[in-house]
Amino acid sequence: MPPTFESDHGNNQFTSRLLLHHFLNEQDVKWLTLFKDYQLEDSQKRALIFVKEVGAIDNAAHRQLNGMDTLHASADLRGLRDRDILLQKGKGRYTYYIPNPACRYWEDVSSKNLSAPANNLSAPVDDLSAPVDDLSAPVDEALVHQLPEELRVKLGQLPQRISDSSILDEIVIELCAWKSLKSNELSGILGKSEKYLLRNFLTPLREAGRLQYIHPEMPNHPQQAYKTVKQDD
Repeated sequence: MPPTFESDHGNNQFTSRLLLHHFLNEQDVKWLTLFKDYQLEDSQKRALIFVKEVGAIDNAAHRQLNGMDTLHASADLRGLRDRDILLQKGKGRYTYYIPNPACRYWEDVSSKNLSAPANNLSAPVDDLSAPVDDLSAPVDEALVHQLPEELRVKLGQLPQRISDSSILDEIVIELCAWKSLKSNELSGILGKSEKYLLRNFLTPLREAGRLQYIHPEMPNHPQQAYKTVKQDD
């Protein structure tokens, strides 16, 4: 099986990852035998192991996992949905699949809350034409209250209009060093629109190697979030 592959043309580098599902252990093999009556394709079985490990899968991840085209991948995933093994979430390009609780074979698999609506996805967006008046958003006081005192003080000292983007860069880095945060959570903390943060800060910082996805193997993961990359001294 080929590893997942992420290319960064801006920095002239790429990242290749070998996920644990490439090396099935005895427990994985035994778990897959539970689905023998479904007569699944090998590609669908690999998708189940991916979901078991990562918590969700989309068409892009399935294509890369199995080396197939979009239509074949869609048919594979719909087949798992139609057998009530997976649940379909989201719409269009944001469609993804998670374990179906109605399928008893997921009972022993640790699950995460993956029912977030598609508009909470933290993957980069294509629409980069947000109007200037869409740069601000209401501050989520409950989220801000959870911050360490030092970060709350720094946020309180930020001017209403920040002309130097590096100031906000460093705040984002400090926030994501505190804990992994979704783009909509950062929007609530900083009072900036989610699209604005993705376009001007989160995507550039990730491409620069200062932030990274917590689910790099699936950029459109429904619980995608960002964490700060530890810099070598």
